Amino acid sequence: MTGPRPAAWRQQVIPLLTALLAGGLTGSVYWLIHVETPAPPWIALTGLLGMITGETAIKAARRTVRSDTTPTGNAQHSDKVF
Repeated sequence: MTGPRPAAWRQQVIPLLTALLAGGLTGSVYWLIHVETPAPPWIALTGLLGMITGETAIKAARRTVRSDTTPTGNAQHSDKVF
């Protein structure tokens, strides 16, 4: 059977469900107090796309910097004393 292990699956699904529940709760509160959403959906989705793009770009830049500065071979373990 291929696919993610149960622990890895939970790590991916729990944040998604949390975000979905938080959004649903917020929408329900807005509906209960008769408040319109602060931004039209297309503006909100554009902002979300920008946040995701920025987060992805920062992660990629960090990986690039780390891979450029990581020593190769066993040199990184030379400070261990046995």
